Amino acid sequence: MSNNQEIRYCHRFSYILLKFTLFAYGIVWWLIGAFLLAVGIYAEVERQRFKTLDGVFLAPSIILILLGIIMFIVSLIGVLGSLRDNITLLKVFMYTLSVCLILELFGGIMALVFRNQTVGLLNKNIRKGIVNYYDDLDFKNIMDFVQRKV
Repeated sequence: MSNNQEIRYCHRFSYILLKFTLFAYGIVWWLIGAFLLAVGIYAEVERQRFKTLDGVFLAPSIILILLGIIMFIVSLIGVLGSLRDNITLLKVFMYTLSVCLILELFGGIMALVFRNQTVGLLNKNIRKGIVNYYDDLDFKNIMDFVQRKV
């Protein structure tokens, strides 16, 4: 009988450890998502003030906002699923992370396959930004840093 109680105690301890490890993991990513969202919103407000980069979808602030929203929502689903022991939320969390991993792999492969077009697109946008070189101090500092390092 004692051996059976020890096994149940070990199972219970493992369950609690796994539950709160997943909770801590979710909270960390939730905070990172909120931080990225805040930085993206701040950067977009500043970008709108200076209008140095015209392409909405190429602006880093838009990418940060979208990434922050996705990370925030996905990690919130993971946190709620781990706290409430909700299998449906945990499955949604798992499938969403799987889809994100597949999309990242696909994006990396596409960037490698179309690397010449990617470099051309970046060069075109940098040339557009150079027109407003003195208008945006952040863009000027980034360009100066790149020029010094290259």
